[in-house]
Amino acid sequence: MKHETTNPVIWNEIIVSFPKTMVYRKDASLIQFISWKHPNEFIYLRKMNLNQIERANIVEFLEKKKLLIIEDEEIVFQGMKSYFISYKDDTDNTYNELICMPLKDACIHYEGENSNSQNSRQLIESMDFEMQ
Repeated sequence: MKHETTNPVIWNEIIVSFPKTMVYRKDASLIQFISWKHPNEFIYLRKMNLNQIERANIVEFLEKKKLLIIEDEEIVFQGMKSYFISYKDDTDNTYNELICMPLKDACIHYEGENSNSQNSRQLIESMDFEMQ
């Protein structure tokens, strides 16, 4: 379901369109989106050199941090081969999802409360990520 969007924001050669119900803050290392409807949920877009970081290394890093891996799979995200990792931290009740897009050298990171994890896909799918 597409939402009415704001003017897109350009960050590190990625054009991001997002719903009017979201605001953003950006700096050199990342861009952070916050939804007015779900203020305890955050979406971060980070540049990562994914040609040098393997998916298995990310999973191993998260497991060493004692985080529970929920899903780890290859997906097609907005028409490109990507991978999806979801995990949670029971010590502070957070749920996280990573969608890593090697062709864009970027990673989308959703962070929210465990009770709101069903909103994550809706928030991410309401956004478009294109190369400039």
